[in-house]
Amino acid sequence: PLGVIQPTANDVLYMGGNRSNNAGNGHLRSLVAEWSQTYDSGTIDTKRRVVNEIIGEIHRSGGRFLSQGNDAESIWVTVPTDEVRSKITQMFRNRRRNRKKKS
Repeated sequence: PLGVIQPTANDVLYMGGNRSNNAGNGHLRSLVAEWSQTYDSGTIDTKRRVVNEIIGEIHRSGGRFLSQGNDAESIWVTVPTDEVRSKITQMFRNRRRNRKKKS
């Protein structure tokens, strides 16, 4: 059908809490790992710039941020930028928390 979003390998997919093994999700995880030291030691402005840089990198690679409801019949929709920022910020917090548990 016209206008229905079909995810591609470069897209970051949010699937109702399930972890996606899509290449775009892997790219996002590697960017968060790459930027984590800068983010963790940065000011609020630095953190905002890091998150915006990550969003820009996903877009430059041809990726989008898409979400799907909890069932497989749900359609894919574009995630609003504010929500993407929130999700990426949460990834940094989770990464920091997981690193502290291991040390």
